[in-house]
Amino acid sequence: MGYNFTMALGDTLVEMGILTREELASYLQKQKILNKRLGEILLEEQKITEEKLYDILSREFNIKFETSIPLPSPERVQMLFSILPLEFCKKRNIAPVEYKDDFIVVVMDNPSDFDVISEIRFITGKHVETRFATTSAIKEYIMDVQELLSGRGIERKIEAREVVKEKREAQKVEREESKVVTLVNKIIIDGIEKRASDIHLEIYGSYTSLRYRIDGRLYSFEGPSLQIYPAVVSRIKIMSELDISERRLPQDGAIKFSYMGRDVDIRVSVIPGIYGENVVMRILSKDSAIISDFRSIGMNEVEIELYREALTRPNGMILVTGPTGSGKTTTLYAGIMFVKQFGKKIITAEDPVEYQIDGVEQVQVNPEIGFTFAHALRAFLRHDPDIIMVGEIRDLETAEVAVRAALTGHLVLSTLHTNDAPSSVTRLIDMGIPPYLVASTVNLIIAQRLVRKLCDNCKVEKKIELAKLSPELRRYFREGGRVFIPRGCNKCNKTGFSGRTPIFEILKVNESVKNGILRNLSSFELKEIAIKSGMKTLLDSGMEKVNSGITTVEEVIAVS
Repeated sequence: MGYNFTMALGDTLVEMGILTREELASYLQKQKILNKRLGEILLEEQKITEEKLYDILSREFNIKFETSIPLPSPERVQMLFSILPLEFCKKRNIAPVEYKDDFIVVVMDNPSDFDVISEIRFITGKHVETRFATTSAIKEYIMDVQELLSGRGIERKIEAREVVKEKREAQKVEREESKVVTLVNKIIIDGIEKRASDIHLEIYGSYTSLRYRIDGRLYSFEGPSLQIYPAVVSRIKIMSELDISERRLPQDGAIKFSYMGRDVDIRVSVIPGIYGENVVMRILSKDSAIISDFRSIGMNEVEIELYREALTRPNGMILVTGPTGSGKTTTLYAGIMFVKQFGKKIITAEDPVEYQIDGVEQVQVNPEIGFTFAHALRAFLRHDPDIIMVGEIRDLETAEVAVRAALTGHLVLSTLHTNDAPSSVTRLIDMGIPPYLVASTVNLIIAQRLVRKLCDNCKVEKKIELAKLSPELRRYFREGGRVFIPRGCNKCNKTGFSGRTPIFEILKVNESVKNGILRNLSSFELKEIAIKSGMKTLLDSGMEKVNSGITTVEEVIAVS
């Protein structure tokens, strides 16, 4: 807080928004008139707190200012102030704390006051070693010395100082906890406002990472400091009702978060890394997740008709396939919402139950206790359901129970992980389901991917140059035709895209396809049969959306 700190301190206060340039000029003028330090004037006028002032000085000038000065023994105090008079110390606001041979150690609040250092050297005849503390800490020390030298209640004074110190420490902890709570809430709220599906918090050797997955892409933002990161993870674990003392094993939990009048479920996964724990939070909005209108999930009229026709059959299987995060669950839920209107009894087995649907019996499987999809399916068959939804067919046991349910008068909806629709057939056969059972139970297979949608606010037209396209792509466009490309604006965070939409490959298992399955044809051969029967591939569906101005060629190529 010294005189030669004045301009640097003033500039810092302006940068932090504590003072305006006009206010700084006024205070500097006042400083010349009153012959006081800038920080001293700001404290007197309550423009800044002492804690904030010294925090700024500590960071800006790399000097640690102590907030408390321990009192030496009474004998040591007597000796110190016989060397350096008490009145001089009070006047200069300095605190002698130690002496040794030719040195005296003095605590100051003004590191650049070399005149005072020269005076001390002249009075004591010793070299001066300086340390630094806040103005109030030095004044408290001087008061304690006065009490001690006068013999009045120094024990009570020291005890009171300890109480004050403990209170300050408790307040500091409380402020830090409040800061962490605010930061975690901000991270989650930012994720919701940015329409992120996932929030990634990671720690590395020398930095932390905060990333949001928006429209399928990861975007990096400034992460928490290394010092506060463990507290951030602990706060998230507390909100998720996880064990904060367990840092060696992965943990999964959930947060119920309310924002702007809507409920948001957040699935939390914590895993131990080599530098600390990493967190992923998946955001699930209860209000906007379930879509019953097939057009809203991106289907065209032909696709809607195929899906509806399969959903109105009394039995059989409908499979939705694609990689993780391709929107399979949304497509299944849209189907469930459609059949729900017919008064059917519907039971689902999910891991986890992502969205709650009134009028549908939803069951969460728990493999850790042996309650698998296969176990759930067997139990469902005793509850007289019309429609069963299985979150995923992962193994032969689940596949066998699902096929048996489809054969005995139930409509079964489920998902698989395959690259395209025909591959689902060969996947079931590879699992151990006989081809004749696959041919007689599977009615419809929907393969899907998600592509980013162009921002309607900033997309721009571009003329197609057929010569630059591959022969496979040229057939989708005409010479001189136009498509849209991304530009970027504030509405879409400069990405040029806003939201995602699925592209579909829908395989109807008609007689031609069934015959191919019974002949144990490859997925490639089955695809050729399906295309001849009118099936549109993922690429076909994607290029339709390109020509409609919904997405770009690059987006479709990237996923199909």
